[in-house]
Amino acid sequence: FFQTFPRYILRSEKYINNTTNLVKNMDEAFERRFLYKVQFKKPKKENAAKIWHHKLSFLNEKECLELASQFEFSGGEMENIARKCVMYKILHEKNPNFEEVHSLCINEKWDTDRNRVKIGF
Repeated sequence: FFQTFPRYILRSEKYINNTTNLVKNMDEAFERRFLYKVQFKKPKKENAAKIWHHKLSFLNEKECLELASQFEFSGGEMENIARKCVMYKILHEKNPNFEEVHSLCINEKWDTDRNRVKIGF
């Protein structure tokens, strides 16, 4: 697919939307095929706290601000944690407490030094 994808872009008159969080891995030749590029940065602390409160309404504002201060997550990563909280509620018939949510946040990302498997060179 990736070998034929650039040719498809060049020949197509349709609009294609692509998303990636691996921008640093794209080479210049591939990047040139995209006329417009939009970068969405991770939310600032105040906005992240509002997102946390919206997704996890059982947490109070102070707890949401603490999560936002300790973790620089994208909206998608916050959504993953919110989904895990839903699963927790299904399994335990109650919402997770702040410490349990905090633990989910800690485990959301791989430790970049120890657990990441290198691919290629």
